[in-house]
Order: sequence, then structure tokens, then C-alpha cells
Amino acid sequence: MEQHGYIKPMNKKKSTSTITWVEAENGYEYLKSPQMIARILKDAKKKPRYLTLLHKNYQSGATVLVTVGRKAIGIDLPVDWPEGAGKVRVLFRDDSKIWNYFTTKIISKSKKTLKIAFPTELFRMQRRAYFRVHMPSKCRVSLISQGEKFANLGVDNISLSGMLMDIPPDQRSESFGEAELLTDIVIMLPSGEGDAVEVLNISISEGLIVRVHEMENGRKTFGIQFNLQRMEEKALMQFVRHSELANIRKGL
Repeated sequence: MEQHGYIKPMNKKKSTSTITWVEAENGYEYLKSPQMIARILKDAKKKPRYLTLLHKNYQSGATVLVTVGRKAIGIDLPVDWPEGAGKVRVLFRDDSKIWNYFTTKIISKSKKTLKIAFPTELFRMQRRAYFRVHMPSKCRVSLISQGEKFANLGVDNISLSGMLMDIPPDQRSESFGEAELLTDIVIMLPSGEGDAVEVLNISISEGLIVRVHEMENGRKTFGIQFNLQRMEEKALMQFVRHSELANIRKGL
């Protein structure tokens, strides 16, 4: 999948206001106001909100903010923090349980505190009921349509309400039309590299094709609405959160 570590703001007319969240690509919003970012971080320190620190393949346990200044932030140093790290991505959830994160450089480290530069941007998932998470190109789905099993189909994005599936021009797609019922859906998301590759699977009993779109290059995309059972919804929520966190890690 394309690298989603840095979310590029959409090309829109510049606004004189910098104190509100602005829509960015791939289901994110960003904030650049130092005053608003400081207010959010000070609130996270006061509550306190637990933070997760990411650096390359490293992920910390829960830690907290200890200081929030105009130019620097202090974080309680994880005991296993890797030596030589030059930057860090900081994640936390807000009152709505939505991921917020920022990436910044490391200034210094003491025995108890990690000192980092005050962030210039803060990102969060957009506030909508069913946010969509973009899938890496290696994500695949298998399913049954009209009694025939299909495998190795592509997935563009996924949410708790459904997914956008794509089929290249050289692959049969006659069995996929609007209002077609799909069953035995299995989404496969490989993670890791080399011998450490693991495959995260999510199974969904059925879904319905609600829209079909054919692009100029002959590739077709299919909007699929899930009909979820309670346990499937719970498993899908975990799958989406896992994918969301994997997207946030990109670019480290």
C-alpha cells in the first residue's frame, strides 16, 4: 500500500483560521494551531491519558506526559526505550476513543524523561460513525458469489459498515453485480516481513454489493455492505483498529 505515515493535507483554498481541524487525506483531520495543540496536550496530561510511543519496529507500553511547554514536551521514559532514536510518533485516544497522533524529533533523554520537540501538527481520525481505513496492496479477500468461490481479490478500504473491493481488468467479474449477495467472506491482511510474516484473518458470513463502478482502465470497484453478526462486528472492530494502527506506523 502507499505510505500513509505522513498524511498530506488536501489541496484546498487556504483559510485564515488555524484553530480548527482541517480535512486531510485517507480519513484524517489535522490541526496546526500551537494554542489548540497545547490545550489538547495539557488536557491529556491532566486526565491523564495514556500514550503509546512508536519508533520503527518499537512500540512502548503505556506512558504519560509529564510537562507541556511552548517548545518542548516531557514524557515519562519507557524502561525499554531504544538507544539512538531520532524521532518518535506519539499516539493517544481522546474522549471519543479516536486515535490522535503526532510525529516529532527527540531533543534529549534523561533517566526518567524523554524530551521531545513541540509538534507542529496533530492528526486524528475523522469523527464519523464508520471511518474507513485504507488497506495495503497485499491485503486480499476471498468469497462466494452465485455458488462460485473467488480468491485473491483486492481490497481498497474497509470500515465497520463494509469495504471497497477491486478487480483488475484481466479477472472475471460477471458474478458481481448490484444487489448480489456474497457469502463466506474472508479478509486476509499479512503483516511483518521475511520469516516473520503473519496473516490476520477476519471472517464475515455475508455482504451485499450496493454499488459498482468501472474505471477507464477497465478495473472495477465494488462497494460491499456487511451484514454483521454481533461476534463478527466485534472481530471486525479489532481488525479495523489493528489496520488503523498499522497505517499510523507507516513512515517511521
